[in-house]
This record gives sequence, structure tokens and C-alpha cells, in this order.
Amino acid sequence: MTKIAKLALLAAPAAMIGYGVARYLGRLDGTYGPGFDWQLAHFLGLAGFILFVPLVLGLRTLLPTGPAREVVIGATVLGLVACVVQFTVDIVQGFAATNREELRTLQHELAEVPGEQVPGAHEGPSGDSENGDVPAVEGSALRDPPLRAGGRRPA
Repeated sequence: MTKIAKLALLAAPAAMIGYGVARYLGRLDGTYGPGFDWQLAHFLGLAGFILFVPLVLGLRTLLPTGPAREVVIGATVLGLVACVVQFTVDIVQGFAATNREELRTLQHELAEVPGEQVPGAHEGPSGDSENGDVPAVEGSALRDPPLRAGGRRPA
């Protein structure tokens, strides 16, 4: 593995942990984005994804040669490139918007561009919903309080 891949072995996960911590702390006040916390989280996430590229390419040299290796590495790098593009868009939109509603408007306008919407791209934990970025999934630990005995939610 190259020297940069070895550095990325620690730096990439550290940047992603930083992204998660900044995102978590940014949500403590009940608002998240645009602003310092939004940009900090997204810059850390962007750095993490970029750092994963040399790490993945370095790990490639440790795997047995063959088409399976190339497919897996290619798909991983393609996924990382897609994440870099998305985080870059989020950062630009964060700078362009002055409040959460304006940010949502920019996000929805971009989603209307033909070809931007990849099937399944907005599903899962980072998908948009009526409750911030948390998907509207019944019983989501991030959105709903835990059920009490008998299946009732606390008031």
C-alpha cells in the first residue's frame, strides 16, 4: 500500500466520524442547515469520501487478482464518486441558501432536473422526509419515541 493509502486508513474513518459528530451536534438545537454545522459536517464527509478512494485502491493490491476484484473495486469507487458529487452539491446549496426552507427549495429544484433522480437515491437514512433528513419509517428510533407496553406511544 502507498503512503497516502496508509494515511487514509486512519484519516478516512476519522473524517466520517467527524461528519457524524458534527451532524449530531448540529441537530441538538433543533435546526440543521444551512450554516456552520451543516458546512462543517459536509466538508468532513466530503474529505472522508475522498480519502476512501486511495484507501480502496490500496486495498485492491492486497486482494487476489481477477474480474471479481475489479468489479468490487470499480463499484466501490463509483459509489465514492457519487457521494463526492452529492456532498459537493450539498455544500454549494448550503452556501446558496440562507435558511432551511430555502435549502429545501434548492434541493427540490435540483431533484426536478431530468436524470438527476437515480432510483433509490433518496431512500434510507439520508433520504428526505417531512421530519428533516430522517426517513418517515414507522417506529424509527431517530424519529419516534419508543413504544410503551401495549404498543402505545407516550404523549
